[in-house]
Amino acid sequence: RKRCCCLRLCRRRPPKPNRNPKIKIKPPTPGQSEVLGISVAYLVKTFRKEVTAVFGDEDPNYYEVNKKMLYSDIAKGRFIKCPRDGREGCSYVDAVNLLEPGHTQPATLMLSWSWHYTVETVVW
Repeated sequence: RKRCCCLRLCRRRPPKPNRNPKIKIKPPTPGQSEVLGISVAYLVKTFRKEVTAVFGDEDPNYYEVNKKMLYSDIAKGRFIKCPRDGREGCSYVDAVNLLEPGHTQPATLMLSWSWHYTVETVVW
């Protein structure tokens, strides 16, 4: 079977949540979703791999990542119900929270990412 460019999450069908029985997956409330953050370890390891799968050797800035990975047919949260408005299509952090539990929690720090900075500048 051919692997999809979006790493395990083909957008032709809805993704399946992690089925690890040790981790109880419970969708966040709207309030919890608003303060959810992704671990730096996830950004450095997994997010960088996702960017490489989509962009190859390029080092895209946030404008490019936003267009190709967050608001496109391969968006991780495209088929997932948003915990804030109940509509299909959730944020990247909400998708990571449901599909790959253990990599999100309430944020304690805000990493500011200017839209013109590249992935390697921010996540390196």
